[in-house]
Amino acid sequence: MKHLIIFLVTIFSLSVISCEKEVGGCMDPYAINYSPNADFADNGLCQYDCSCGIITKDGIDSSTNCYWLEIRNYCSNNTKRFCFSYDVWFNNYVGNHFCVTNVSSW
Repeated sequence: MKHLIIFLVTIFSLSVISCEKEVGGCMDPYAINYSPNADFADNGLCQYDCSCGIITKDGIDSSTNCYWLEIRNYCSNNTKRFCFSYDVWFNNYVGNHFCVTNVSSW
């Protein structure tokens, strides 16, 4: 009798597990349609704010007093340097997500 109960519990457990559906979606937290419930990546579905990207380089141009960040755009994959105040420049790092206001894309 114990074997029958163990067998039935095992079969029931496997049927419950197999009924769970995988949830595909964008797993990039920087995308505007990020899906925290996704359990497998379908990152072809990710949509991005085209005024945002990843900081790839930073520096100072002393001749123009420019504290610059070079940012790779999420939509076009282009990079561009932007000048910012010292505080903005100092508080952001290579590899960080960053959005540039008053710019639609580059």
